[in-house]
Amino acid sequence: IGAKVIGLHDDLESWGYRNFPVITDHFNFLVYGIDLAVRSIRWFQFGFAACWLGFRLCLYAAMLLPAFVRIMLTYYHDPRIHRRIRYGPAEREYLDIYVPKEALEKGAKVP
Repeated sequence: IGAKVIGLHDDLESWGYRNFPVITDHFNFLVYGIDLAVRSIRWFQFGFAACWLGFRLCLYAAMLLPAFVRIMLTYYHDPRIHRRIRYGPAEREYLDIYVPKEALEKGAKVP
């Protein structure tokens, strides 16, 4: 039965290469990548647990990403923040200065 399965696989792969060469290459890359991942898990003593924890970490980061992007966009597009103001001669001596709305008024005192 193993020879029949291998022959069927070879026939299917040759048909795919004749009719859909690019898609077949991508599909084979995916299949061999999954095969390599499954075979390499045994080389890790904690393989499944590490993969599960890594998946959970990626999922957690993806859940937090919208909030971080919102904060980042607010910071970089806020006209009240003056960025990269040099305060010394060294290459990394820069400041970001936040100017509150009250400080823009003439004669206003800022705490």
